[in-house]
Amino acid sequence: MVERLLELKEPIDLMFADNLLGGCERMGAADLDNLKIVAVVLVPFKDAQKLLEGDGYVTAIMVPFAVKKSEEG
Repeated sequence: MVERLLELKEPIDLMFADNLLGGCERMGAADLDNLKIVAVVLVPFKDAQKLLEGDGYVTAIMVPFAVKKSEEG
């Protein structure tokens, strides 16, 4: 979700410019910088989720591997 929000920054800015977002508050530069950091921090969780969401094979055995990989960074 955070990655998608960062991808849509320009269209969202255009919507603000056209006053199409009603009373929503615009995010500042610091907010965007924080979101970029959060996106990087969440990458290991995203990778682990993708690893564990397989439905064609047993994934429980992969939990220790996912935990170890996320610790290594």
